[in-house]
Amino acid sequence: MREVLPNTSRAARGRAGDLIIAPLGTGGKRFSESPRTAPEIKAYAVAKSDMFLAYIEPIEQA
Repeated sequence: MREVLPNTSRAARGRAGDLIIAPLGTGGKRFSESPRTAPEIKAYAVAKSDMFLAYIEPIEQA
């Protein structure tokens, strides 16, 4: 999180990290429990990335 949010407080980085790690673990586990095609995996990865960026960008600008 220091690399992604270098100009934010330690507390804000910690909160952001916690809020990102939880969905990664839970969602990734659930997603991995079923066989997926390469296009499905890519679409999931892009969607997760978009979600995290939508969350992080306003923090970075605050």
